[in-house]
Order: sequence, then C-alpha cells, then structure tokens
Amino acid sequence: MPLKTIYDAGVALCATSDSPIQSLDPFLQLLGMVDFSVPGESLSNFEALRCYTINPARVVGQDDSFGTLELGKEASFFTTESDLTSVGANAISGVQVISTYIRGKKLGQKKGSISEFLRLMLRCPRKI
Repeated sequence: MPLKTIYDAGVALCATSDSPIQSLDPFLQLLGMVDFSVPGESLSNFEALRCYTINPARVVGQDDSFGTLELGKEASFFTTESDLTSVGANAISGVQVISTYIRGKKLGQKKGSISEFLRLMLRCPRKI
C-alpha cells in the first residue's frame, strides 16, 4: 500500500484502531503510519496525527465544528507528556496521556470501562 503516495495525492486518510482485530491504542496505529512497512511510504508524525483529527472531520463534512482547536469549535482533545509531532518513531508507543478533554470539560482521573468512555464521547451536547 503506497500510504505516503496516497496522502501526498491529497486523499484525506482517516485512522482507526481496527479493534477488535488490533489494540484500541491509537499510539500503536500512529507508530504503524510513521514507521510504515513499505520503504519510502511512511508519514511524518504530523501527517499521521492529521489522520485522527482534521482529516476525519473533513471526510464527514464537520471540519467547521471539530478537527482542530479553534475558537467556536468543539474542544475535545488530549494532552501528552511528549510532543507527538517531534517524538521519534521508537518512542511513540510509550507516550503517556496526561489529560483528556471532551467538549471542553476535563475528564476525571477515575478509571472506567471503554464502554463508559464511549458513552461519554457519543452523548449529545447540551445547549447552554
């Protein structure tokens, strides 16, 4: 698969976890794109991150609402201990998430199930 060639042609690639076939860990998928098995077809860290952020928003026609952090857009994002745009490929899978924000609200440190997390993410926003 010519991953970089497709990306450079302007195709909005979208990333996923491929669960339950593979781990839900998105960092393993980032690693797979940055350290791609086909020589010369790896994405940069920044390009791989776009496959989880702005590209999916564009594909579903919602890039005016989410996909980047801008005034007036939904503020759902996470912070990490390392800069994902510059960390080496060998360190991507070890990056630790510091905090997660869904619609501008910080999630508590409570450990919950994946289903609880998904319910929170898919909940309809309330009007203010």
